[in-house]
Amino acid sequence: MIADIHPETGDEAARIIRSKGLNAKSMSVDVTRRDSVENLVSQTIREFGQIDILVNCAGIILRNPLKK
Repeated sequence: MIADIHPETGDEAARIIRSKGLNAKSMSVDVTRRDSVENLVSQTIREFGQIDILVNCAGIILRNPLKK
């Protein structure tokens, strides 16, 4: 399961994985919302039976110009 706040990004990643002959799905998830994460876990277990690997990689990048 590919989880991304941007559905088009997750869909594209899942499409690439499927093009390699593997099984992949995607869903939009907002990791700042507990209910969204709980739904992700439920949907993943429903679709795949279990979670084998979990990569938690969420963050915010702020770009500000350097000040003198």
